[in-house]
Amino acid sequence: MIGLVPGLLSYAREAYDMFPAIDVIRRRLQDLETRMLVAPTRSQIVTDQELVALLPPHAEVERLTQIYFENIDCIYHIIHRSSFDKQYAEFKVAGGQDDVLFVVLVLLIVASALYLTTPTGGLLVDNADAPCDAATVIITSCERWLQTTNLLYNRLVDFQISFLILVSRQLSGRQRKRTWADCGKLIRDFMHAGLHRDPDLLTEAMPLQEKEIRKRLWRAAIEFDLQAAFG
Repeated sequence: MIGLVPGLLSYAREAYDMFPAIDVIRRRLQDLETRMLVAPTRSQIVTDQELVALLPPHAEVERLTQIYFENIDCIYHIIHRSSFDKQYAEFKVAGGQDDVLFVVLVLLIVASALYLTTPTGGLLVDNADAPCDAATVIITSCERWLQTTNLLYNRLVDFQISFLILVSRQLSGRQRKRTWADCGKLIRDFMHAGLHRDPDLLTEAMPLQEKEIRKRLWRAAIEFDLQAAFG
């Protein structure tokens, strides 16, 4: 296709010559796609303990969480920062075994932030793929765990996990052609759970903060679907 547009091929070659990092990124994305295609398709069960073991040290989690809130939460504002920080502080004290869904949420935040980081030395160093590889392992493990767990969508964290799975996949560049279809399924799941309805009109009483997060989750899903449709 690129050869059919006059001058585009020479422009691309010139850009690659001037900015070698562009070609490095392109080749590494192609390599990642190839590795995902040839990877074993047999699902491997991931236990709760294995998920907890994927968490980085607390200091690293807090650093990556800050990156997430500075770069992603400003676009998809679906997590209340103060409530999250409080829950994570309680999670550290408890040792991380009580709420596995919160572990999955933290892991997806960590994975999303890892795609926005590079090792010291930039893209051209030998270990430049390390953060992305670590993020891919985390996302794959979370997906495998969710295959054996039914999200009931009776808690905000269920909706947040479902949405962050899509966001992290998009950041990874994996299965890009499936993004719109996966987002369509997400919206149907959200509608089935009543997320599209105005929480102020529901008979069930809920805190003001939960109402606001539900509204933001629905708007984020619709916005993501619109972007995926043009992708």
